[in-house]
Amino acid sequence: MELEELRRQWKHATVKADSEVDSHQTFRAAARRRADGALGHLVRQYRAQAIISLILPIFAPVLVADFHFPTWLAILYALYGLVMMLVNFTFSRYLAGLNIISQPVVTALSISASILRRQRNITFASLSFAVVLIALLLWHFHSTGNIWLLAGAWTGLVAGGVIGFTKIHRKTILARKIQSELKSAI
Repeated sequence: MELEELRRQWKHATVKADSEVDSHQTFRAAARRRADGALGHLVRQYRAQAIISLILPIFAPVLVADFHFPTWLAILYALYGLVMMLVNFTFSRYLAGLNIISQPVVTALSISASILRRQRNITFASLSFAVVLIALLLWHFHSTGNIWLLAGAWTGLVAGGVIGFTKIHRKTILARKIQSELKSAI
């Protein structure tokens, strides 16, 4: 009788342990899927930003024709837009090529750290060049002597800055979400 009771308890403990292993694996898979979903959202944001960057080269001739900007400044403006389009599109392709679901969790965590690092580098470089370009644009608006044109430029700078920093913040949150989901899968 005692031996039969031990066998029954052993069988029950084995089933319970298998159930816990299955539960943990399901949780890990769900965390990886959430991280992959955040990665997909990040890819879409960078692709959209690449398309939006094309507005700058399209708008550059207007700067020369309507606002009498020097041609070199309009060309610099257009080149900045083209470079940002290329950088955002290239980064979105890099992100789209990542397959964090099939990677071991430690490797996927390393990839997520790399995403954050690259994201910071892109943000720093783009903001550094943007500050120089915006300073040149404001200098030209100031040199026209038209106070309304300068006021409009400053208003655009503030509105664009708020929108830009909001987008930067959202993309950083997504990259951190990828990392936190992967950490929870450990």
